Amino acid sequence: MADEPYSQSSLTLHARHVPEDVTDARAQGYDVDEPTTGDFQIGVEIEGVFVPIFSEKAAKIFRIIEVGKEQQAASESSSE
Repeated sequence: MADEPYSQSSLTLHARHVPEDVTDARAQGYDVDEPTTGDFQIGVEIEGVFVPIFSEKAAKIFRIIEVGKEQQAASESSSE
């Protein structure tokens, strides 16, 4: 198989949040458990296995999503 080209078609992008493994938030210096810790990964599934192709801190991605929602809501309310 090493000599044969390996290709996949019709791959679909998937995104997932991979939280940090924090079993005791206070022991880690947090006042409360923070659900936006860890990484946000974008990748594809190949033969049943998720293969990440991009990873970013989850908090940054969730901030970007919230800003986008706020801008969209402001845009919709200003057009009414």
